[in-house]
Amino acid sequence: MTAPQGPRTDEESPTASREHAAEDAPRDRTRDIEDAWRRERPDLDPASVRVVTRVWHLAALFSADRRRLLDARGLDSALLDLLGTLRRAGSPYALSTRELAERSRVTPAAISQRLTRAERRGWVTREPAGR
Repeated sequence: MTAPQGPRTDEESPTASREHAAEDAPRDRTRDIEDAWRRERPDLDPASVRVVTRVWHLAALFSADRRRLLDARGLDSALLDLLGTLRRAGSPYALSTRELAERSRVTPAAISQRLTRAERRGWVTREPAGR
């Protein structure tokens, strides 16, 4: 399968005529991707690729490091979110399932599952809602 080819012109586009801002920088995958877009679609300015791709790569590195740190402590991001939400609530660090769901922006069912896992580990206790 091939991608559709965009318009090509024999005229040099304004973006193709610009030199890289960091021409002295060592070659890397990001610059190769940007150059490929310049070659294939000279009518478009792929300068944002330089920033977005690097941010995406950094996010992947940070995410892997975060996952490793959480794993070492028996946590995952969902439980960390739950515990963080409770902590940010302030003393007495208690919220209803509905409040937790609203503040975490997940469904009450997801919060219930997280609470069950945290309760099994002794990290939270549930109290009746007082209906």
